[in-house]
Amino acid sequence: EQAQLDGRIAEVVYDPEYAPPAQWRMMRFREDKDHGNHMSVVQRIIDSIKDGVSLDELRSFMPQIRENWKHRHNEL
Repeated sequence: EQAQLDGRIAEVVYDPEYAPPAQWRMMRFREDKDHGNHMSVVQRIIDSIKDGVSLDELRSFMPQIRENWKHRHNEL
């Protein structure tokens, strides 16, 4: 039986090798969300995928990412 899809929020991942031209693969339903992301958020995500990031760039941000995570964790 086909699962009900209308009105459900799905989490997807961009995969350029997956069923072109769609290239978005569903990961799971998000039962914890009542609404999908605003179009501006979606557009920023798409833009960041197009821009890409190198491993060196990501590594350069690791110390700040770790500090931000520790700060958020300590606030809980």
